[in-house]
Order: sequence, then C-alpha cells, then structure tokens
Amino acid sequence: MERTRVEVALDRFGFVGVPMTVPGFAEAHELVPEIDHGYVFEKTPFQILRAWWMNATKEPLYIHGPWGCGKTSSVEQFFARLNVPVVPIMGRDPMEKADLVGMYVFGEGRKMNRPGFSGDVRV
Repeated sequence: MERTRVEVALDRFGFVGVPMTVPGFAEAHELVPEIDHGYVFEKTPFQILRAWWMNATKEPLYIHGPWGCGKTSSVEQFFARLNVPVVPIMGRDPMEKADLVGMYVFGEGRKMNRPGFSGDVRV
C-alpha cells in the first residue's frame, strides 16, 4: 500500500508560528510510536533531526549521549508526529554488525536461518 506524503507544520512539534514544515505521512502505521503530548522538543536536537530527515540521503544518523538524556525519546517523538515507523535498537558496547543485521546459521537438514529476520533460506 502506498502511503500519502504530507508536509507537517512545526506546530505539531510545539514550535507554534514557525513557517516551516517537515515531510511525513498522512496514514499511521503499526510501528509508529505513540505521541506523548507532554514531550517538549529542545531546539538544537530538533533542528539536527529535521535537517537529517530532509537531507534525503541514506546516511545513518549517529546519536550519542549519556543514559537517560533523551536520545531515544527525541527520535521516537519526532517520527511519531510524522507517522513514520520506528524499530528501536538498543546499542551496547561492544556491538557488531551481526547484532544489527543478523547472520546465517546452519540448522537441521542443511537449512540456513538468519536470526532477526522472518523466513528461512534453503541451501
């Protein structure tokens, strides 16, 4: 199903009267986080998220900071207001590529599974 793209006013993020928008979607999705109406965006992290989102590259955004500083909630609330699905991944040290994308593991009957993804790959 094709989702309808819309321009979301910054009012939805708590920046009332700012004549700018952010591209999002009209329809919700089961993986869109729930909006926390009490959440208050800080200006600088919001500007960084908005610039990254609008840049339209496939480059990842690296967000770091101490535990509890709002890294996850800022991203979730940003995308909640845009109706963009989110799959949270908790990083840890050390973390390897296989932790994020899975790896092939031989199972019974020469069957290969890729943990983290649905379905099997047969050899």
